[in-house]
Amino acid sequence: MKIILTTGVGRLHFCEVNLALKTLGVERRMICGWLPSESQRTLLTLIGHLCGRKDIYERLDVRLMKGALTREDFFPMALPEFIAGVLAHIAPYLPISPDRVNTMAWKNFGRASKAYLQDADIFHVRSGAGQGGAIDFARQRGMKIIVDHSIAHPAYMHDVIGNEYQAFDVVNRLSHTSFFWKQVLRDCDQADLLLVNSDFVKRSFVEQGYPAEKIRVEYLGIPDYFYGAKTDWARVNPDRLELLYTGGFVLRKGIRSLFEALDHLRARGVKFRLTVAGDSSEAKRFFAAELAHPDIDLKGFIPRESLKGLIEQSDMYVFPTLSEGCAQSAMEALGAGLPVITTPACGLPGVPSQDYELIQANDPVALADGIEKLDADELLRDRYGKAGTKLLREKFTWDSYAQRLNRIYRSLI
Repeated sequence: MKIILTTGVGRLHFCEVNLALKTLGVERRMICGWLPSESQRTLLTLIGHLCGRKDIYERLDVRLMKGALTREDFFPMALPEFIAGVLAHIAPYLPISPDRVNTMAWKNFGRASKAYLQDADIFHVRSGAGQGGAIDFARQRGMKIIVDHSIAHPAYMHDVIGNEYQAFDVVNRLSHTSFFWKQVLRDCDQADLLLVNSDFVKRSFVEQGYPAEKIRVEYLGIPDYFYGAKTDWARVNPDRLELLYTGGFVLRKGIRSLFEALDHLRARGVKFRLTVAGDSSEAKRFFAAELAHPDIDLKGFIPRESLKGLIEQSDMYVFPTLSEGCAQSAMEALGAGLPVITTPACGLPGVPSQDYELIQANDPVALADGIEKLDADELLRDRYGKAGTKLLREKFTWDSYAQRLNRIYRSLI
């Protein structure tokens, strides 16, 4: 049995999947973008300075998973990814919409990937990367098609996030009406099996008429160093509550509701600090006044392996998101033992009120109440912390994910 994976533009979770399957002994290679050599570091650094991404070499080099993967584990395609990057950079100055430009870039990646679709049993493709003839080409060669999709159905995002974006006069590109997401849905429709990362994503597809029997839910793993990182659930700082948010600080993830909840906490006299580890450029655009509060600490992008220290120095993880697949940032907090408060749209596994605290999206009062509830009950934080670590350590590791995925492969062929 031989597997060809393709991650499309970017990496998502496919490098972790590639490594987990390699560890299991599965014959596979992954089509990816640029896989730079050390000799290309200077060139990439120059390109990064020109496009405002100084760490571009490091971001591409992570595909090798700190040397656990080698170039022989990949089919690297530098040119299609380079073209996609250039198009994204110049899209605002072109006479066509950024949506069309993005669609063209992904279709070009799919077209180029056909050169590597030979002598395999399964084509495991990230949704969006199968057009340009890639899925059709693989099927003609007798391959089974698994389309890997890791966020809610675009129609769900159109309804839920569209309202949020409209309030801030922002174009909603996460919609089934966009050219790119139509392309994503064509991939999903052409799949022999649609692989999704949460029951929440499956429900969003079934509600749109997608056949439930074609969907398989498999939750992803997290890096081993997160498991049980937090072991003490007493308040870190007696004088204030330490809240943590990781990942992109954007409208889709419910930050408007979060800012309103923080206002409620201030009005109630609750002392806290919110630490944000992630890109905050969108938040700065719309919430400059809110971010000026001294109890908000923007750390910017922090490498994944450095988040453990922030988790240990926090009392709880707050994530009032409007739409995810299964948020890896929340999974990491849960597995680390940091009590989590989030929404159904986060897509977490486990049982609410047993493994974590669940509130409805767009309800800042409920969010503030949930934060105060967890703050007042150290035993509850202890229970959530231990339950979250146990759940992920026992059921959701990359090794177990690879084993389940291998069974899926074999069942298809």
